[in-house]
Amino acid sequence: LNGISFLKFLFGRKLEVTNLLLDNGNLQLDSFLLDKKDSAQSKILNEIKWPFKKLYVGSVELKNARVLLHSENSDRQIAGVNMRCKGVSISKPGKKPSIDDIDLRLYDINYRSPGYVIRVPELTINSNKKILESDSLHVSAIGKDQNEITISALRMTGFDVMKLLDEKILVAKTLTVDKGKVVVNKNGRSKIPTLPFDLRKI
Repeated sequence: LNGISFLKFLFGRKLEVTNLLLDNGNLQLDSFLLDKKDSAQSKILNEIKWPFKKLYVGSVELKNARVLLHSENSDRQIAGVNMRCKGVSISKPGKKPSIDDIDLRLYDINYRSPGYVIRVPELTINSNKKILESDSLHVSAIGKDQNEITISALRMTGFDVMKLLDEKILVAKTLTVDKGKVVVNKNGRSKIPTLPFDLRKI
């Protein structure tokens, strides 16, 4: 952590940092918050007492970090992550952060919810190159429906990750799927399990 402007923090409660590096750290997600809708998540975030009014970090880098899912019984690793973000800012406590550029690599993704399981060996997102790439993707429903999707490789170009994060709109110019398989239960009452995020438009 370097490049902190202490005067702005002390007198203006504005935290400005040039570089933030986290090496071999843990990112803990709460399963309770992930199961809640956006309104409930925002309410909890707004109730947090932040020590600053505004936040700006020129560069944030995560190296060999682990993403852990916290529950009442245990902390389970759901992914590894290497990430670099530029121009990270929060204009007001509780608001969504704004990011100028993001280069993200998630690996060994193994996420299980009450409704489905997602497994991805490696996922790469680069906002500058506007690409999303996955060397494999497997999504399966839990329960009697047993619906599943298996894709050996997936690539999006023209992918706008900021549009997805800010407006929940998936925008891409091309989508390439290699050797995909979809298994859908014939039960007419089958439902697609709810994802931990919502999409407004594709």
